[in-house]
Amino acid sequence: MIQKIKMFSKYKKLLLSSFLLALFLFYFVCNGISFQKGVGKEVLIKDVLKAYGGEDNLRNTKNMIIDGEVNALFKKKRGTSRIYIQYPDRIKTEIRYKDSYEVLILNKNGGWKSVGGDFVEVKGPPLDVMLFSFRTINVPLELISPENDISYIGVKKRGDEIFEVLGISNRKNKKIVLYIDPKTFLIKRVKGFISLDNGITELEKEYRNFKKIDGILYPYSIVSYASGSKKIFANVREIILNPQLTDKMFMH
Repeated sequence: MIQKIKMFSKYKKLLLSSFLLALFLFYFVCNGISFQKGVGKEVLIKDVLKAYGGEDNLRNTKNMIIDGEVNALFKKKRGTSRIYIQYPDRIKTEIRYKDSYEVLILNKNGGWKSVGGDFVEVKGPPLDVMLFSFRTINVPLELISPENDISYIGVKKRGDEIFEVLGISNRKNKKIVLYIDPKTFLIKRVKGFISLDNGITELEKEYRNFKKIDGILYPYSIVSYASGSKKIFANVREIILNPQLTDKMFMH
């Protein structure tokens, strides 16, 4: 009889321990914390570059033209877009809506904008948005830029998804955060931050529908967010790698 009581007592303790462990795990999962062990910075960077087609292929991308369609939710407008990119620091974006034509130019660290008229210099937060957009067009290049400092943040849970996370800061201390699928090593989201008078605003890009062009993987559907709200849907129709581009194309 005494032996049965002792066994029952041990059984209750085991049940209590199991319950507490389950409660502990449930708490951390609900708060977005994963117990998965990350692969570390160097291994993760290597796997990501390989997934996108290899470092050599990425480095050989000097120029790009991207044609697509834009649904600007915040303007309630749809249109077509053409983006000219000359690495390392030039981009020209042309957007044609039904009733307007916009051109954005980023040349080194200066930005200019035209809405059917003369170009006006872009400064402050709007320029930071342009710089963020440029960095997030071909994100894997950020992993091989000598100007960047890369840090391994770890494994994070967002909603129902688990990501490996890297932080990248450039020489101007502008940081972006990469959320990487630990199974495919594709960059699914990139988050950035800009300073406004009323605080810090988060910008984010979400990447979908990846396709391979000349051995390099590119997202063909991109969703842009600001402060958690969807602002722009962009769908790529065609990507041209290493076309002939002239310096004159980026004049303003």
